[in-house]
Amino acid sequence: MESLLENVGGPEAIDQTVGKFYQAVGRHLCEEDTTEHSKQQSRQSKFLIHALSPPSDKLHRERAGFLARGLNPFLFDALLEYLEGFFIERGVCADRSSRIIDRITALFYAEEQRLAMAS
Repeated sequence: MESLLENVGGPEAIDQTVGKFYQAVGRHLCEEDTTEHSKQQSRQSKFLIHALSPPSDKLHRERAGFLARGLNPFLFDALLEYLEGFFIERGVCADRSSRIIDRITALFYAEEQRLAMAS
C-alpha cells in the first residue's frame, strides 16, 4: 500500500510545493520574517516529509515533532490551506486530502501542546 508521502508525489513534490508557497507569500512577509524565510521553508518541507512518512516509521514521526518546534505557526497554517489545493491537484480525493491535513495538523499541534505543558 502506498504511503501518504508517495500518494502526494514523494519528497520532491513536497519540496517543490513548499517552494511555490514561499514564492507566493514571500512578497507579503515583513523583513523579520524574510530573514528566516529559507530556514522556515526548509523546516516546513522536512516536517511535512516526515509527517507524511508511514506511521510505523517512529523515527520520522519523532523527527517531525522536533522540526515542528521551529516552525512559525502563522506560516504553517497558511501552508496547510495551500496544501489542500495541492493535494486535490495531485488527484487526492477531498476526503483523503482532509485526512492528510488533519494528520499533519494533529502532529504539529500535539508538539506545541507538549511543549506548553513542559513550561
